[in-house]
Amino acid sequence: MLAVLALGMFGCSNNIDTHEHTFATTYTSNETYHWYAATCEHKAEVKDKGEHSFGEYVSNNDATTEADGTKTRKCSVCDYEDTVTDEGTKIVKTPAFTVAEGAVDSGTSVTITCNTEGAKIYYTTDGTDPTASSTEYTAAISVTAAVTIMAIAVKDGMNDSTVASVSYTIYTPKYSVGDFVLKDKTILSKDTELTDTQKSNVAAVIVRADTSKKPALGVGIVHNRSGLAWCTESAAGYSKNITALQGYKTTGYTDGSDGWEKLKAGCSDAENNPENYPAWNYSVTYAETNGLTGDLAIGWYLPTVAELYTIYQNKDVVDASLSKAGGSQFGISWYWSCCQDPSGDNNARVLNFYDGYMGYGFKYNDVYYVCSVRAFN
Repeated sequence: MLAVLALGMFGCSNNIDTHEHTFATTYTSNETYHWYAATCEHKAEVKDKGEHSFGEYVSNNDATTEADGTKTRKCSVCDYEDTVTDEGTKIVKTPAFTVAEGAVDSGTSVTITCNTEGAKIYYTTDGTDPTASSTEYTAAISVTAAVTIMAIAVKDGMNDSTVASVSYTIYTPKYSVGDFVLKDKTILSKDTELTDTQKSNVAAVIVRADTSKKPALGVGIVHNRSGLAWCTESAAGYSKNITALQGYKTTGYTDGSDGWEKLKAGCSDAENNPENYPAWNYSVTYAETNGLTGDLAIGWYLPTVAELYTIYQNKDVVDASLSKAGGSQFGISWYWSCCQDPSGDNNARVLNFYDGYMGYGFKYNDVYYVCSVRAFN
């Protein structure tokens, strides 16, 4: 009798017919069904089991240029979420422009690229957003006026890229070839009929106009036309191929503004014995020799063969201005450059202003002329 009572006190496990099950108040679910699970000891019991009632899939807007995104649908009864890959939502990479926005030289060529293989690029130049109906990009765009270029990239089976945009204005040069720069930095047009006072105050003549990427280049109006050696036979640089100074008319070392530093780095005696490098010394001391002060007291250097070749290309205009200012003219003479000739340790580049021919001379040879140039911003 006692044993039977004891068993009865354990509840529904032995009185299933009379036990009232208790259930959770939130749904349990799997991929197909939802139900209320029992909270009593009869764990197999469920209540209100049914299939999910899904709505439409909604994009999660998480696609990238590297992977498709996902989309999710939700059961309206239990809020169970079913998330799957949203095929075809990968985004085409945004186009890129090869020229940074800002002021550019007229005629600058702008290329548009996209790193998604097989994508087509479409662009506009009228300020409207581009679409697949806009002009298809097939060749570099020449910028000749202020413009905003907007571009998208498109590929079948993928979402269009975001719109890329870049704006350009046309750079207006401050200097023109042949212009005069006075000692107080005043700029006079090459067409100016100089007064005697102005002639005595001309510091340089512009030999290369400034661009959006380069400053103007000016040449001092006084040249050494008696001849100087590039270096003496006793100089450390005489029998040394200074590779950092190897340059040609259009390639290699073309901007000589740091040439003296490169020479000093390669030649142990240049710093303390500049007289061992007469042509160099003439150029770097040009301001002191010719009484230039202030900003014009610094920055003068021996030009590269590329810079000499630029002067040669503009020689007629440059010589006409040099003549007006009472300065030295290039004529048909040979001039030293700062460039090492790679053909021999003791050879340096020279340029013939008769025909623009680039040759070389023995560094000790003191028959070549010397000019000094500097940048003008």
